[in-house]
Amino acid sequence: MNAYSYFKDSILTLVLLLVAISFMMVIRPSFAPSIYYFDIFLVVYILLSSILNCKVVFNKYSLRIIKQAVFILSPSLLLIIFSKNIDDSIAFISQYLFSIFGIVVFLDFVKSNKQLKLFLWFLLFVITLNSVLFFVSILINNQLYFPDHFGVRFALGELTPNDVGHFMVLGLFCMKLLLKKEKSILLQLLIIPAYVTTLSKTVWITIMAWFFYSTEWRILFLLIFSGIIVLFMNIDLYLAAWNIVNDFSSNNHSNSIRINMLYDSISNIINSILYPAYHSIENISSEYKSAVSAHNALSSYITNFGFISFILLCVSISLNWVVNMKSPVFKLIIPFILLDLITISLNPLMSLRILWLPLILYIFFIAHFKEVKEGENCIFDKLTK
Repeated sequence: MNAYSYFKDSILTLVLLLVAISFMMVIRPSFAPSIYYFDIFLVVYILLSSILNCKVVFNKYSLRIIKQAVFILSPSLLLIIFSKNIDDSIAFISQYLFSIFGIVVFLDFVKSNKQLKLFLWFLLFVITLNSVLFFVSILINNQLYFPDHFGVRFALGELTPNDVGHFMVLGLFCMKLLLKKEKSILLQLLIIPAYVTTLSKTVWITIMAWFFYSTEWRILFLLIFSGIIVLFMNIDLYLAAWNIVNDFSSNNHSNSIRINMLYDSISNIINSILYPAYHSIENISSEYKSAVSAHNALSSYITNFGFISFILLCVSISLNWVVNMKSPVFKLIIPFILLDLITISLNPLMSLRILWLPLILYIFFIAHFKEVKEGENCIFDKLTK
C-alpha cells in the first residue's frame, strides 16, 4: 500500500467511525439545528470518497433500489398538484427521497471502498457502547448524553423509547453477520437489557419476537419468564399480571388515542386516493386530522403518501419477495426486516435518516448479495473484497 492509499483509507475510516458515532448519539449541531451530525458526516463521507477516488461509483443494484423508490413514490409526486400547500408537500416528499438516495449512495461508496464489513463492526461497537454507557449513567447518577425527560427509560437524543428498537435490531443483524453464535449470545446479554428498560410495548414485542425466532434463546426465555413469575409470587402476581395486560389494553389512554388515529386513517382511505396529506392537516378533512400522525406506519403511509402509492409499495414488496425468496442471503436477512417493521409499524412515519439506515442497509444487502449461493459464510468473504 502506497502513502496515498494509506492516507485515503485512514481519512475515510475516520469519517466512517464518525458516521457510526453520530448514528449512536442522535444529536443536532447548534449551527444547523434542522439536521443531525449523522447527516453531515454521511455527506462528508460521500464527498471525500468522490474526491479521493477521483470518480463517482454507482452500482447497478443500488440504482435499482433508487428506481423502485421513485416508482413507488411517483403517484405522490404527481398528486402534489392537488395539495393546498405545495411547497411543504414537496419538502415532505423530498425528505424521504433524499433519505433513500443519500443512504444508498453512502452504502455504495462504503462497499466500493471495501469498508462495508468495517462499517458493520463500527455499528456493532457503538450500539454495544450505548447499552453499557446507559447503565453506567444510572450507576453514576449522570445522564451523560442520554435525554433526561424519560427518567431511567432508555432513549436517544430526540427519539422516544419507542423508536430505539431500530438500533437493537441493527445490533442483532451485525452480530449475525460478524460473530459466532457463542459470542453473539454473550453480546446480546449485554445489549438487550438496556432496551428492556425502554418500557416500550413496541420494543418489548420486538424482543419477544426475537426470542421466539432465535432458537438459542427459547429455553432461556422460558427460564427468565419462570423466574419473573416466581419473583412476582412474593409480591402480588395478580396485580403485576393485570398491570402488564392493562398496558396493552384499549382502556389504556395512550392506546385509545392510537386506536382513534388508526380509525381516522381507515376512514380517510378513499380521500387519500387523490388527496395525500403530505403530513399537513391542511390537506385532510378536519375530522380525520389525527390520521396524519397515526402511530402505525402503514396507515400513516396511506394517509400521507396516498393509497395509489401504497398499492405500488405492496406490489413492489410482493415481486421482490417472489424474486428473492430462494436466495440464502434473503432468507438470512428477511427476519431482521420483519423485526424492524415491528418498530416501524407501531410508530408514526418519520423521515429521519438515522431511523431509515437499518432498513435500507438490509435491502442493500439483499440487492447486492442475492446471487450468493453458499449462504452467510460467503457473505463474509464478499464483504472483504
